[in-house]
Amino acid sequence: GLIRTARFAPDTHTVLYGALWDGGPCRVYTVRDDNPQSSFLDLPDAAPLSISSKGELAISLGQHRLGIMPYGTLARVPLAGGAPRELQENVKYADWSPDGLDLALVRRVDDHDVLEYPVGRVIAEPERASGGFSFVRVAPDGATVAAFELDQRTWLTGRVVIVDRDGRRRSVSRSFFNVFGLAWRGDEVWFTAADALPLFRNTLYAMNMGGDVRIIARIPGNVSLHDIAVDGRVLLARTDDRGGMTFNAGAGDDRDMSWLDATVLADMSADGRTVLFTERGVGGGSRESAYMRTTDGAAAVRLGDGTALSLSPDARWAVVRTEAEAPHLELVPTAAGTARRLERAGLHIINARWLGEEDRFVALASTNRGVQLFVLGGADDSVRALTPVGEHAPTSGWAASPDGSAVAVHVGQQIRVYAVSDGTSRLVPGNHSGSQLTRWIDDGLLVTDSALGDGTVHRVNPLTGARSVWARVAPRDPAGLMNVSLDALAATRDGRMYSYSWHRALSDLYLAEGWG
Repeated sequence: GLIRTARFAPDTHTVLYGALWDGGPCRVYTVRDDNPQSSFLDLPDAAPLSISSKGELAISLGQHRLGIMPYGTLARVPLAGGAPRELQENVKYADWSPDGLDLALVRRVDDHDVLEYPVGRVIAEPERASGGFSFVRVAPDGATVAAFELDQRTWLTGRVVIVDRDGRRRSVSRSFFNVFGLAWRGDEVWFTAADALPLFRNTLYAMNMGGDVRIIARIPGNVSLHDIAVDGRVLLARTDDRGGMTFNAGAGDDRDMSWLDATVLADMSADGRTVLFTERGVGGGSRESAYMRTTDGAAAVRLGDGTALSLSPDARWAVVRTEAEAPHLELVPTAAGTARRLERAGLHIINARWLGEEDRFVALASTNRGVQLFVLGGADDSVRALTPVGEHAPTSGWAASPDGSAVAVHVGQQIRVYAVSDGTSRLVPGNHSGSQLTRWIDDGLLVTDSALGDGTVHRVNPLTGARSVWARVAPRDPAGLMNVSLDALAATRDGRMYSYSWHRALSDLYLAEGWG
């Protein structure tokens, strides 16, 4: 399973950690350095965030199964036992001051993160509107706090910042990739990050108050720093992060179609015999790699650099977005043949899918006016806007009908269907907020409910708006499952077969000694 957090107790020989074992919820466990046997603490489902010098535990209650950095309800509870006292909602991380009186925390307020120390006093907000914070830790002298300032609230790219109680930024590092895990050792901040994309988080760094950064160690695999004891011993978790893909052939026949370390589904052929996917991890390389594979389990075929997007109905061509030379889309043959560019003057094409059997596409593209869907190709090789600029730009997915005659576009609470022939549109009845439109099969539109997070896929009738459960999608083994990427769901026209992607993280906790 996955280890969420780990902290030394004041005696430095006891460790409390939060883990999701065998697909269960996050619970608090305790283990000593002289005995590998863990025991469960009699607490509600939670992740431990910090242990005070007075023996009081700060925990995060709430949803801990999904996501990399989930928000929960901050609570405090004595290590000796008792019922947790809830303090604040929407808290990501928290840390006790050295005297055990105050807490520093990262909290979401009005859909953005703030850094507070003590609780209720904001000492920092992200410099970027879309940014956030993570892994707040109070310095041994209690005067300053360190945290990661993230470029995006849910991303793992950012810099280390040291902020004092008055909100002054004392030091800021350069930007690092895959930042996850931070703790103080003396007057230095130690943290784990990646050297560069798409590498694993393989390096342990230290930054002093002047902003100078040095390398402590490089470690094979994906490593996260959790805590440092006063004697210098270090708690590290080494995690096997995998992105995988499952093909369901019907009647409960699930097949693992994963290839390298970060397989992300793009599309599936109409007959369910071929899947198109991207390798986005170390195996895929710095430019990512597009692959195709038959669902009978044969070896995958690498089509080239780039991000796979769409497969032609006859599976003879794939649309791939590549960053080589200049960002553009290519039509890549899946057998013998020559690749050709898919581009139009004035359009920056972001994504494209085939429309029926013809050599026509619906493309998501940006212009100097904004983002729209366009119809490309056909006998006259024309370009025609399908959706207007502005409020009707696709925000929550879009899908072409199986026969290529219409395109459904999800915007906010609405799903609107556009006729490819003349661009006329109509609304699908009902409120469709909180959903992601993924595919259009013969029986209707497939949408996922982001609020449920349990792999439920609904079918929506494009004429009446009636909604019903189509499938509950998840790998059979729940251990370490972080999420099921239903936005990449693909299905055959009849809906009997489907494919989807998922992310799994399995970790081990280590005690490291001898680093200076």
